[in-house]
Amino acid sequence: MLAGMAHATLYNFNAVGIPSDGQFGSYHVVVSANTLSTSFQVVSVVANGGAQTPTSNVFQVRMYFYSGKNETGVNIGPVSFTPGSTGGISPANNNWGAALVSNAGGGNPQFSHYGEFKNVNAPANDILRTGANTWGQNGAFTLPTGVGSIEFQLNDGFAYVADFNVVPEASSLALLLPALIPMGLVLRRRSARK
Repeated sequence: MLAGMAHATLYNFNAVGIPSDGQFGSYHVVVSANTLSTSFQVVSVVANGGAQTPTSNVFQVRMYFYSGKNETGVNIGPVSFTPGSTGGISPANNNWGAALVSNAGGGNPQFSHYGEFKNVNAPANDILRTGANTWGQNGAFTLPTGVGSIEFQLNDGFAYVADFNVVPEASSLALLLPALIPMGLVLRRRSARK
């Protein structure tokens, strides 16, 4: 768990293979975010089994950040790291080395780990399609402002993809409630008059 993230939000989702690329099945991913949605950690990535067993091993973990919901809005950047940003296959989680950040090409900033960039001839660094190992990140990465949505990719040359909207923590919503109650009463009165 991230340091200073006592009230973290966990996102559990599946990154699904793209059939037009010949990829099927999925990997299960857990991402932790702080309450402000400015600090993130990839807690784990592991292949699903059974009918959802992925077609391929993967050797890259990548995230793209958007300010709006559903992958819309302005670019968010720059991404930075807190200490301990290595990642890799359990139990050590350090065989992929430190992650990279790219803001190139005017695109949304991305956070990337490349397992085979550390040793191109080391498929032992792959996240295995059999589910025999788990990938995780030590440390965290941060953004200067809150995130509205994220695209998550796992790659082997083709992608397993998921996207999700970042939601504010319940306590943040509770802060909005006193402002929303009067609005609801006004709307209720208006509908009662019709």
